[in-house]
Amino acid sequence: MKRAHILLAGLTGIILILAIVQISVSNMLSTGGIELAQVQNQIDNYQRDNAILKERIYTAASLTAIAAKAEKLGYTSVTTGKAMLVIANPEPLALKQ
Repeated sequence: MKRAHILLAGLTGIILILAIVQISVSNMLSTGGIELAQVQNQIDNYQRDNAILKERIYTAASLTAIAAKAEKLGYTSVTTGKAMLVIANPEPLALKQ
């Protein structure tokens, strides 16, 4: 009889210990899930910002935008008149031997 009580008490103790371990692991996993969701939201925000910045880069680098800026700065198109090439520091293209 005494042996049965010891066995029952031991099994009850093991069940309580395992229940406490399960609760602590569940708690750690739930907080990890919240942090993971926050990190995922940050990643989504950065990807959206990167897409917007890429679009701005493509717009600024487009030939139409560059041509408009060049015209604003006073450059003329080659097709509208004679083009003149000015070399500020002329260097020889080939060496004589």
